[in-house]
Amino acid sequence: MDNRYLKIIGFIAVVIALTAVFKFVTGDHLGPPEESQRMRHPEGYSIVGPKDWVGTILQTGPKVKRPMLKFVPDENVGVQPSLLVSKDDQPYELPGGKKVRGNARTIQFQGQPATFYDGDEQNAWMYVLDFKRGDDFYRIGLKLAVRDDVLNGTWWKYFETFRLEASMTENTTHPTTLPNLIVPEMK
Repeated sequence: MDNRYLKIIGFIAVVIALTAVFKFVTGDHLGPPEESQRMRHPEGYSIVGPKDWVGTILQTGPKVKRPMLKFVPDENVGVQPSLLVSKDDQPYELPGGKKVRGNARTIQFQGQPATFYDGDEQNAWMYVLDFKRGDDFYRIGLKLAVRDDVLNGTWWKYFETFRLEASMTENTTHPTTLPNLIVPEMK
């Protein structure tokens, strides 16, 4: 085969590989959220995680400051992307009281005010949505290897799946408010 053809084939292979990597790290490969991928935290909040990502419920401990849901890809190379959802009693701050480097702006999230931060942090791009429901603050954090237009892309559809549900740890007199509980009708 002519050396010129090998160069063309090699160039096409590199373009295809770079396109695939770009789609993966920006979230374009995710597709829309699927309700079957919803994960619920015992403290009463939930979110839909990306398909083919592994979800874990983390409780407070030596390495975990607050309970959270954490999603990471089943397989990954390079900077580990992650999607985190947590509940707190105060607004988001980094250690030492710093905010994420970059932009902070007030936006509307599910019809209520929220603060959206984005910036570079530890060799990755961090996107944090901080919002209040009742007396508690919630945050959705996304870490990606490259910058992305999270507010206008596929990832935002995942953020929008956040929902509060009855806490699975509450002592309730209305068991039908618990998620996935079916109570037969009495005759």
